[in-house]
Amino acid sequence: MPVTALESNSVSESSPSAAHLVRDPELSVVMVAGPDATTFLNAQAMTLLLGREENRCIKCAFADNKGRVIALTTAWRSGESWRFLMPSDQAGWLAQHLLRFRFRSRCDIQVIAEYDVIAVFGQGAPDALRKAGVPVPEPDRVQGDETLSCVASNADRYVVLGEKDAVDRVAHVLESESRVTGGVYWRGICMRAGEAAVYEASRGRFLPQMLNLDEADVIGWKKGCYPGQEVVARLQHRGTVKKRLLLIAGPLEVAIGERIDVEDIIVEVVDHGVLEDGRAVTQVVAPFPFDPALEKLRLSL
Repeated sequence: MPVTALESNSVSESSPSAAHLVRDPELSVVMVAGPDATTFLNAQAMTLLLGREENRCIKCAFADNKGRVIALTTAWRSGESWRFLMPSDQAGWLAQHLLRFRFRSRCDIQVIAEYDVIAVFGQGAPDALRKAGVPVPEPDRVQGDETLSCVASNADRYVVLGEKDAVDRVAHVLESESRVTGGVYWRGICMRAGEAAVYEASRGRFLPQMLNLDEADVIGWKKGCYPGQEVVARLQHRGTVKKRLLLIAGPLEVAIGERIDVEDIIVEVVDHGVLEDGRAVTQVVAPFPFDPALEKLRLSL
């Protein structure tokens, strides 16, 4: 998904205290619900899901048998159901993937097609959301109900999701309280926070350590077996991580999963976007330790 200049309507021109609305952040929700949902998912994910606090957001990853990450999500539990927020081009695939392994587990798995999703960020986001009647949770929490919920990643990043009519009403209010901008800015601030994303084009390409998931409490080292567990554990305890995630300045015209030459070093594109100040950023997996030439391009945040 190359980024074009048309999407880069300048957030940097607005007040630092402004709120910014992303009408289509290209995110969808997969729901797994039923009495066996948690135990079933815990056997499939590389992230520990047993005993998780209700409505607490965590990063949750799934791997293939080679230990490569096939999905990276924001997840939370509500009663006997789990919801997974992820790039839209991955949602249907993950639902079908999980269905293949459900067997006799008592749980339903589906993409919540009737949900709409918007994103809001910036220092003014909490006030703008409250004016729109949206409950504003603490960081890494979810608040709301089936009709409308708000997911807080940190103090200036929020995702509002729910039934289309409810989300449309919120978006209508936010359009007068916020600056409307493109999804490239949402991806930019997520990368600024050190978060990676896995899209269809990058599914199964990276080991979790390459995406720094071992440093982000995503991998459950003591949770027991899951697809790819032996490969991931062997690399962590007996091997050497030879590639790591790096955020560098520009360029815009690159594609997810593309191999590009940066300072005569081949790196793989994980994501790209734009920061609030208008700087283009690209997230790459690069040989580690990083070459001094790449270190010079590392973004100062």
